Amino acid sequence: MDIANIAITIFYFLIVLGVLVLVHELGHYVLAKRFGVRVEEFGIGYPPRAVQLWKERGWIQIQGKQIVIPRRFKLPPGVLSGAWVTYRTRVDQGREVLAAIEPVEPAQRGMAAASQVQALEPGTIYSLNWLPLGGFVRMTGEENPSDPRSFAAQRPLVRALILVAGAGMNVVLAIVLFTLIATAPQVKTIEVVTIEAVAANSPAESAGIRPGDQLLTIDGQPIENRQDAQRII
Repeated sequence: MDIANIAITIFYFLIVLGVLVLVHELGHYVLAKRFGVRVEEFGIGYPPRAVQLWKERGWIQIQGKQIVIPRRFKLPPGVLSGAWVTYRTRVDQGREVLAAIEPVEPAQRGMAAASQVQALEPGTIYSLNWLPLGGFVRMTGEENPSDPRSFAAQRPLVRALILVAGAGMNVVLAIVLFTLIATAPQVKTIEVVTIEAVAANSPAESAGIRPGDQLLTIDGQPIENRQDAQRII
């Protein structure tokens, strides 16, 4: 096998592996969303990130108000559910939208402008990454149950369902592919049997067969390949 064939084989292997991993991660993503687990990022490929394709509009709840987080707004480190912050908003199309926010040090929590974050949904980031090997799902708190919407805070059954959802999606993919293959129209290749030479004074010459003629039938039986002609003759 030459280098070109090896490279092509590796290329197709990576494509198949990438699709399997991506579908696997999609299973985790769908079940996590279904059970209310916060998904921070769903990435195609592995980091480093090449581009952010999309970001869901998030929200933050402070003083009983649900404030919209713009898609391009980047929350500072330390802004978490339960944290104390100072913030500023603006009104956009009748909605209160977050304009600025900063975490507050514990010693400053008594200041009049400080408020506690009651709930936070930053919005899922959908990204395209440089390493083309499937994808990944990043959920909040995979080992820290302090956030009620983290993976670790879910009931054991929910965590188990999210974990096995990846393998389940691979099974579904296999069923779909096998069904498509089984129901796809079968392409039947018919070989044209052409006479290349006719022996002098042979029965074929007597029957009027000439070089270049194509055999379509013999004794009323269709000819689809050379084996058919040899079998009938």
